[in-house]
Amino acid sequence: FSGSVDKTVRQWDVSSPEPRERGPVLKQTPIDVHALALTPDGRLLAVASRELFLLDLSGSTPVDRGVVHGAHNPRALIFTPDGKTLITGGSDGVVRLWTVADGKAMARTPLKGHTQVVHGVALGPGGKTLASASADRSLRLWDLESKPPRERSPLRDSSGELLRVAFTPDGTTLAGAGADGKVRLWSLAGDHFREKSPLRGH
Repeated sequence: FSGSVDKTVRQWDVSSPEPRERGPVLKQTPIDVHALALTPDGRLLAVASRELFLLDLSGSTPVDRGVVHGAHNPRALIFTPDGKTLITGGSDGVVRLWTVADGKAMARTPLKGHTQVVHGVALGPGGKTLASASADRSLRLWDLESKPPRERSPLRDSSGELLRVAFTPDGTTLAGAGADGKVRLWSLAGDHFREKSPLRGH
């Protein structure tokens, strides 16, 4: 699947030596497509544009489930490993959790702390820890096992706007891509993390 500034979501067959588009355009959005996320079982696709949209892929023909209201111009998306929760990062600086069932999403307690758009969200191994990266130059960790989820670590300022974030497979290191072309690394230990020397080259 791909989403583009041409305001379309498309599906591709990459199983052959020459990849080709599979079927017609899946979705036409009102503005650029910011992000896509697919459930682990491949049955539901979330689309971030000016609004949040859900596409049901469980049948022979994709079904557009329409707009999920209240996502506030989402810029980042990820599903938990069980596919039951969708996490979005909004342009209002709020990280939102949505319970997903039967092709619909219901809002849960929002995670507040960032002061500008959330560009990236990532889950650690097992989906227990969430990391969010923002234009406010901060990276935050959230404990999703707590009810409600709580922030695990205090605000850590970076020297630049953060655009994306990712965990290593073992969950001990976090990487953040900055608007300044640097990749920053943090070593995680319990509720705290220590910044390492950044990767320069871009």
